Formats: sequence, C-alpha cells, structure tokens
Amino acid sequence: MPSYCLLTEPLLPAAGMDGPVFHTLPGLLAELCADRVEDIGDLAAHQQQPFYQFLVQLAVLALVHADPDPDPDADPPDDEDTWRALLSALAPDEAWSLVVADAAAPAFLQPPVPEGSLDRFTPLSDTADGIDTLVTGRAVDLKPARAVRAKPHHWVYALISLQTGMGFLGRGNYGIARMNGGFSSRPMMELAPLSMRWGARLRRSLRVLLRDRARIFDEGDFEGTYAPGGAALLWLEPWDGKTSRPLSGLEPHFIEICRRVRLVERDGRVVALGRPTDAARLDAKNRMGNLGDPWTPIDREAGKAVTFQSGAFDYRRLTRLLTNGSGIALPTAMAPLPGDDPRMVLHATVLVRGQGKTEGLERRVIPLSTRTAALFQSHRKSPVERLDMLSARMIGDAGRAQAALGLGLALALEYRRNGPETKLSTDDKKIIPAREALDRQIDGFFFHHLWRQLEVEETSAEAESLRVAWHRAVRGAATALFHRELDRLPEDAARVGPARAAAMNLFHAMLNEHLPLPAQPGDESEKETDDDDHPTDAAA
Repeated sequence: MPSYCLLTEPLLPAAGMDGPVFHTLPGLLAELCADRVEDIGDLAAHQQQPFYQFLVQLAVLALVHADPDPDPDADPPDDEDTWRALLSALAPDEAWSLVVADAAAPAFLQPPVPEGSLDRFTPLSDTADGIDTLVTGRAVDLKPARAVRAKPHHWVYALISLQTGMGFLGRGNYGIARMNGGFSSRPMMELAPLSMRWGARLRRSLRVLLRDRARIFDEGDFEGTYAPGGAALLWLEPWDGKTSRPLSGLEPHFIEICRRVRLVERDGRVVALGRPTDAARLDAKNRMGNLGDPWTPIDREAGKAVTFQSGAFDYRRLTRLLTNGSGIALPTAMAPLPGDDPRMVLHATVLVRGQGKTEGLERRVIPLSTRTAALFQSHRKSPVERLDMLSARMIGDAGRAQAALGLGLALALEYRRNGPETKLSTDDKKIIPAREALDRQIDGFFFHHLWRQLEVEETSAEAESLRVAWHRAVRGAATALFHRELDRLPEDAARVGPARAAAMNLFHAMLNEHLPLPAQPGDESEKETDDDDHPTDAAA
C-alpha cells in the first residue's frame, strides 16, 4: 500500500492563529486560500521559493483541469474537501504518496519506472537534505546529510527543490528546463502584497497564472508547445531515462521533474534511490529556459531566460532588469492587476548556482506603489524611458560619490606617505572597504528615492526638491564614511594636518561639483548623516 499520502494524511506543518498544525496537501491549500497561514514549518530558506511556486502551479493546474476556462478573479476554494476532490481528479492517490512499492506506478514527484523494478537503482541518500539543491564547496558551508531524523514533510520539501529547481550536476544528472543552461537558476520575480503573507501572495499569483494561461492561448504564444488539457504533472508519465520528452502537448504551467528518483522504506526509515539518465527529461535545450515561466525574466534579444549572478538584486543590477534599455522582458508576475493593494512590494529571489557549487541565496523585498509598478511594463514607452533616465542618473551620482570618497581617502593616505606630489589610486586595500560600505548604504535607500522621483513630473518644483533630497542622502552617507575612515588611516605627526586638509578639500570639491545642493548661508549639509527620512528595503 502507498505510504505517506499527502491527500489524506496531515503531513505538512503550518502555523495559524491557534499555533502549529499539520495539514494534508488539500488542507494546506485551503488554509492558504483563506489566508489563515502565518508560516509554513521547517522550510529552509532556499526551499521557500520552489515550495511556493509548486503550490501555485499545482493549484492552477487543478482549477483548469476542473474548468478549462476558469474566472481568474473568482475566489479560489477555501475548504479542504473541495481541494481534495480537485487534486484527486488531477492524479490517482499513489501519485500523492511519498512511498509506493510498485515501481511501475507513480509516487509523489517520482515517475513510474518502465522496467517495473528498482534493481538497477542505487542508494542516493538516507537523509532528505542529501537530495536537495544546495551544493557547497566545503562541509563548513553547510553540513551535508545532517537531517538524520527527517520527517515526511522534509522529504516533500527536498523532492520539490530537487525536481523543480535543480541544475546540472555531472553526467547523468540533468537539470530542469525552466533555466538557461545547467549552471543557471530558476528565479522568482513578482509583485506581492505589502504583508508578504503566504496566502495573500498565493491568491494573487493564482490570478496572474490564470490570466497568463488565457493570454498564451489567445495570442498564440508557444504554439506547438502548450495545449489546453495537456500534460500537467510530468511525474505521472513513465520515464526510462534514455530519451527526452518533447515539449509539445503540455499545459502552460506544468510541473516538471528532472531526475529518476524513488523513495523506499528500509528498516523503518525512508531512503532515496536514484539512477542516472542518458538525457534530460524534457527536450528543451534550444529554448534556453524561455518557456513562459511567470516568474522568470527573459532576454528579448537572445530569446533566453536571464541568468543571475551573485549580487543579483543590488541596485545596479536590479535597475537594469527593470529598465527598457536592458532588453529584458519582465515576467508576468511583475504586471499590476486590477484590485491590487495601493501598496505592494517587488519581491525577487534566486538561488545562484555555479559550476559544481552554490554561490548564494539572493533575496530582496522593496516597497513600492502600484502606480510605480505600472511603469515597469514595456508597452508604456514614455514612463519606462524616464525610469531609464532617472536610474542612470542616480547610479552615476552614486558612482561619483564613491569616487570622491575613494580619491579623498587616497590623497590623505598618499600625502602622509609621500608628501603633496603623489599619484592617487583608489585600489588600496585600506580604501576599497570604504567604497564598498558606501555602495551598501546607497543600496539601502536608492529605490525609495527612485520611486519618489519617478512619480512626479520631471520639470516640476517637487522633482527638483526630490533631486536635492537624493543628493543630500548620498552626500550624508559619503561624508559620514569619509570622516570615519579618515580617522582610521595611519597617522604621521608631521603631515597629518596638511594631509587631512587636502583630503577634505578634494572630497568636498568633488561632492559640490557632482552632487550640488542649493546655496544657503552657513550651509553645512555636507556634514549631515541623515538620509532625508528614507526607509531601507529588506535585502538578504
């Protein structure tokens, strides 16, 4: 008999108003649609994105299976029995079970084995985290295979991370189709309610995906790939590992798998068996991740999914994604919807992957208004061009502030060493940390100032006031760091006074030239450390 059935057994922990409770999968969907979930238990940081995307895709697939033309704005079911019926109609009970003895039958995220036997499968891991997506260079980064007492929900999370988010990991271990190459990553960029609650986000994402599905078929996007009523859960189809499945005949938001893996019980414990494959599960290499994923930005010119690197969402890289000049098509989850809250957030996250390693989990949450969000859409040419112009100007301002800081400190350092006749370099190891610290501080308030300037007329008095506020914020951050770092430089009693004076003159002259403030009698604004009451966004 199948074991650990997600349809009928309460295996998934979630915290509600009354504390932690274990739910069935349909029960968890019901609680989320009713927005009664405060948190989902035991999810590792890197598992939150794939688990959320899985739940959204699964809910959409269940709804369109029951009604091929659902109303995107209708309230989703918020009772467990309805969701259980929807999921049961989508797949048989064993397909929702973690352990199914019959290898020829599907198990949860585990495709049927055509041979009907696991004899040629080899031990993969006896812990849930042993099959997860993290690949660390050293055991000190994150201890491998540490979940020796894994519960069923740990295996659920690990299977979802593996099958819907893993990249290439050596011969016979291919990655998912929704990324540009095996060393890339599947990102998530979305607009989300300010509360960032799981349920509120999921309800909005259901509307996004249902609308996007209708658009795909109405506009003929991905003709020959997607079809109404197509394959939805790829773990239901047998896979011998020798050939790839063609892309044709899929539902737009299908849930994929990338590995041949089966869970079995041995000595009362769940363990994972696996077998390498000769080919990827989907024949999608030439699509380079461009499969209409609602959370993935696309490089329009190259026709491929964007590949993210470390620091993916710092203010420079993120503005390039958002602006028209970058040639990036933002994902549909970034499009404003009728009925969105007046205050939203830009939520971006990705697990950056390299060749045989994980380079870091990048995550950022930036508050913004729906008015600002509407300007991201490329079909609104004039506002997007203004976003290009404003962000380029502000990034230039930040770079000039860094230059002033670096050159001012370099002059003080070299003057003390060699006197007034010296060549300046900002690459000294005593200066680079200060420039990086200034960049981090600017990153914390950059978007607050960008959004404020974007929402007013360029030629208005308010726009000029906001530009001054931006200059004041950058100058304040740069000045505070300059004085702090100046005091930390090595001192030479014979030259400390002249060196300090020369450095301050150069630093303030550069700020006054590139980040001017209105002239005021006795103005000492360059010494301010306030940033004009701007909040910082959440970045991790």
